[in-house]
Amino acid sequence: MDVRYEIHVQGLLGPALRAAFADLRCVTATRRTTIRGRLSDEELRALLDRLDRCGVELELLCCQSRDG
Repeated sequence: MDVRYEIHVQGLLGPALRAAFADLRCVTATRRTTIRGRLSDEELRALLDRLDRCGVELELLCCQSRDG
């Protein structure tokens, strides 16, 4: 089941990292990027792993199931 996620990370994501998340909406603001979209559990794990490998610090992770 896909779940809608909103992920807040510190800093601005560069073009290569944003391109890696092309299916998701990335919004930048002062010193923060918000990533939004529907992800499976496996896709979420892969996204978080990629952010971690790139040294991006997670600030907030929110989710809402299809039912909610």
